Amino acid sequence: MFAVFFLYRDGDSILVQLRRVVRKSFGSRLEVYVRTAGSMTRAVLFGFLTTAFVQGIVAGIRYAILGFRGSVLLGAITGLLSFVPFFGTAVVWGSLATYLLLTSHVAKVVILLLWGLLLVHPIDNVLRPLLISNTTHVPFVVVMFGAIGGIATWGLIGVFAGPVVLAIGLAIWREWAAEGGLRDTRTLPICSGMR
Repeated sequence: MFAVFFLYRDGDSILVQLRRVVRKSFGSRLEVYVRTAGSMTRAVLFGFLTTAFVQGIVAGIRYAILGFRGSVLLGAITGLLSFVPFFGTAVVWGSLATYLLLTSHVAKVVILLLWGLLLVHPIDNVLRPLLISNTTHVPFVVVMFGAIGGIATWGLIGVFAGPVVLAIGLAIWREWAAEGGLRDTRTLPICSGMR
């Protein structure tokens, strides 16, 4: 808290000085990459929050239809647990399905499992990359592979770091392609057969 106080108080001055140092050390190129990383981080956070909200609402509606008391609270818990990759939402609807199975409500179990597997869980895999790619103008595939590769490499932090690293890589690629005149494929041995 002590450090946060001084960063909050002097943050603008530190930021101006940091920009000057970065510009003198690396030129103007690094500033573009830092801006790209910042916009991608904001987009990933926006994607996470929006996806969690939508997953919570969709799950909460199903909980209410199936007659669970506290369906709003259960939907909110589902939304919060959606931050955990792969099985976060399944903790809630899987537990509820187990409860229904133990109380002999087999039809409700099937409905809840199908709802969770076919609607609630896939929202995370489709909506989040779409939101991130639309916000940052980074292709959907790059965001998706960034998230998957980030999780595989860095765990939960990789959900944020993976798309950011790939977005910076894409920014570098686009810059080099634009200034290197890559439109002329005859100079590239890899692309010589593609016209």
